[in-house]
Amino acid sequence: MKSTTSKIDILKYVLSIFLFLFTLVTFPSIASFIFLLIGIIILPNIWKKLMTYINSKLLIVVCIILFFVGCSISPSSNFHPTESISNNIINNEISNITLQNSVVENTSNNITNTTNVIDNQIIKNTVNTSTNLKETEKTNTQAQSKSSSIKTTNTPQSSTTSPASKKNSSKSTTSSSSTSSSKEQSNFDTVWIGETGNKYHYQSCPTLKGKGRPISLSEAKAQGREPCKVCH
Repeated sequence: MKSTTSKIDILKYVLSIFLFLFTLVTFPSIASFIFLLIGIIILPNIWKKLMTYINSKLLIVVCIILFFVGCSISPSSNFHPTESISNNIINNEISNITLQNSVVENTSNNITNTTNVIDNQIIKNTVNTSTNLKETEKTNTQAQSKSSSIKTTNTPQSSTTSPASKKNSSKSTTSSSSTSSSKEQSNFDTVWIGETGNKYHYQSCPTLKGKGRPISLSEAKAQGREPCKVCH
C-alpha cells in the first residue's frame, strides 16, 4: 500500500506542475486562476486535508469540472501550450520586423527630405547667382551708356572751345610780336659807332670787333652817318 500511495502522490505532483504550466500559458485570463486552483487542490498535502472534510470522489469530480471549464474559457481553443508559446515568439518577431521596417522607412523619408532641402537650396543659389549676374550686366550697360552720353556731351564743348584757344594763341602771338617789336624798336633807338668811319651799326656787328660806343639813332643821323650794309 505504501508503494501505491507513493506513486499516486508522484502522479499528483506531476499533474499539479502541469496545471501550473497551464496557468502561466493562459495568464492573465480566468482560466489561469482555475488551473492554479486545481493544481493547488491536487497537491498531496492539501488533498489529504481536504479528504477529512470532503469525499475523494467528490473532489475528483470537482477538479474534472474545473479543468473542463478552464479549457473552455482559455483563449486558445485547442489549448496547446507549445503552440501558444511559438505563436508568441512569432508575434514578437513580427513586431520586431515591423519596427525595423518603420525605422527604415523613417530613415528613407529623412534622406528624401534632406535631398529635397539640398535641391531647393541649389535652385535658390542658382537663381540668386543668375539675378546677380543680370543686375551686374544692367549696371555695366547703364555705366557704359552714361559714359557714352558724357563723351557725346563733352565733344561739342571741345569743338566750341577750340576757337577760344585759337583766339588765345593768336593773342599770345600778337603779344609776343608786340614785345619783340618793342624790343627791336628799343634796339633801333640805340646804335653803335666805331672809332673810325661814318657808319652806325648794331652792337653785334662783326665790323666793330667788340669796340665802339653807343649813341642814339637821331644823333647818328645828325652826324651824317649811314647804316652799315653788313648788319642792316
